[in-house]
Amino acid sequence: MLFVHTSSSEINPVISLDPERKLDLSFLISLKWWANALNTVLALWRQFFIAAFLLGWSNIFCVYAELFLKSNVDLIQLELSDVHELMRLGGILAFCTFLGLVLGLVSLSVWMTRLTALSRLVLVSKPVSEYSQVKDEVIEKRGYLTTFWMVGALFLVPTLVPASVFMSLNILSSSQISILGEPLLSLPAWSLLPITVSQSILLSVALAHSLILIIASSWLEMQPFKTATQSAAILFKQFFKIMLVTVLVVLINALISAPITIYISYFAPESMRQDLFFVTIGQLWFGISASLLWPLSLLIFLQLISNSFSRTEKLPE
Repeated sequence: MLFVHTSSSEINPVISLDPERKLDLSFLISLKWWANALNTVLALWRQFFIAAFLLGWSNIFCVYAELFLKSNVDLIQLELSDVHELMRLGGILAFCTFLGLVLGLVSLSVWMTRLTALSRLVLVSKPVSEYSQVKDEVIEKRGYLTTFWMVGALFLVPTLVPASVFMSLNILSSSQISILGEPLLSLPAWSLLPITVSQSILLSVALAHSLILIIASSWLEMQPFKTATQSAAILFKQFFKIMLVTVLVVLINALISAPITIYISYFAPESMRQDLFFVTIGQLWFGISASLLWPLSLLIFLQLISNSFSRTEKLPE
């Protein structure tokens, strides 16, 4: 059953866990469910804003590094004629990349804590007004969560490693940097489409698996290895249904979070693609809009698969 409350401080969880309704997609056409989901993320958006803001700036510095590299590509041809210039360019590039990665890691840590708390809030049927207390419970279980994600990461390797390989092939084959006049990597034109499609499929599977793992971890009481195994089993037993929902989640995020970035990357004039102002606006919007869209994405998966877990394998008291 779903609840609607006008007061954001008293909104109940949008999901009522019915054990007879596993992997039921009917909620996707329920206006009442969407209204409650939106009420929930709007009531909690401040909790996710810091993580979203850090995400935006992480992306900005990484894109700055990419634009800086492209704008100076003629000067970086692995020639040693001007060592000082190469060191200066390399230092700027390294600084932007390092800052982007550091902000990204901090953002990821904050995101994981807050999304896990949202999942637990719903699973234990507490109102939104108790989110801060639930978040404190999650923080107290840092040791358990670290162990769980060390195990969970092993289950993500089969998708993330080949996806990283395909991403590297795409990046190297399109790079403007050359060595002695030759491109870093030359691939036949026909191979680019299958590489891109394979990369997209693998990243989508990794996204779905990650959201399932977040939900599993939020119980805070189940054996890490058996729960991670159960998460993988849920994904592959109901692969097509879960991937259908994953495509929906990706489309919602892309249409709302990334229109500016997509336009700049693929349709805008070359001058706009190199304009730091438009790049910054696009990445900031991507990050800030995530404060609503990522919790909403998790709520969709919670409604879909939360009742698929068996909670018989608990940690010893």
